[in-house]
Amino acid sequence: MFGYEYGDIGDGRFRYATLKIGGSEVGGIGELDSSLPAEVQAHWSVYFAVEDTDAAVAAVSGLGGATVRPAWDSPYGRIAVVADGHGAVFSLISAPAESS
Repeated sequence: MFGYEYGDIGDGRFRYATLKIGGSEVGGIGELDSSLPAEVQAHWSVYFAVEDTDAAVAAVSGLGGATVRPAWDSPYGRIAVVADGHGAVFSLISAPAESS
């Protein structure tokens, strides 16, 4: 109905599929794994792609927001979880560094 294609990027530790439109990733759906406490309920999160995660975190802080989880490197890019000045939580992600 929506024209999505799915791409599986799970790695055996977790199940995760990307949602693609016209070959571009626009979202994802993942399964909470057994490493999380049982009281963690299903939830959703929004990610915004940025050029530089650390600079974007600094900008959020400078505009009255807060860091919820400091930036870390993942196979999919550098990610941080932040909140705006009203407490709305979202994630920032920049593309992984190119291997040389």
